Amino acid sequence: MAKVLTLLEQILTENETFSPKIDVIEYDNIYKIIIQLPGIHKKDINIRFQGNILLLDGNYPDPEQEYVNSPENLNKILYRETNINYGKFSRKIFLNFDITTTNGIVSKLENGLLTITINKNLQLQNSFSIKIND
Repeated sequence: MAKVLTLLEQILTENETFSPKIDVIEYDNIYKIIIQLPGIHKKDINIRFQGNILLLDGNYPDPEQEYVNSPENLNKILYRETNINYGKFSRKIFLNFDITTTNGIVSKLENGLLTITINKNLQLQNSFSIKIND
């Protein structure tokens, strides 16, 4: 029974997108946005600005998915409970200011936290992407 429920849960959640938790902090001269992304590599994260919206999306692959989906292993799995959010994620953050350049925007992924720091006195172009610094 547990095997059937686990497979049903996998089918129902396969195409879901999760939304990572965030903190937004406003200082006198900057905004700091902290996004919780434990275990996710920077190559799997996209950061874009469109209008006054910061768009964050990516993918957190399930390390066990290949084994679970393998037909020869199907009968070997007796139980699997998954509480970790795997798969596609996205988050829209609406900003109350404009930006014109990527200068003054810094992003860093460290210890499972993506921190984006934005100078307040920037103005927005139509849209652009930024890279996560090392």
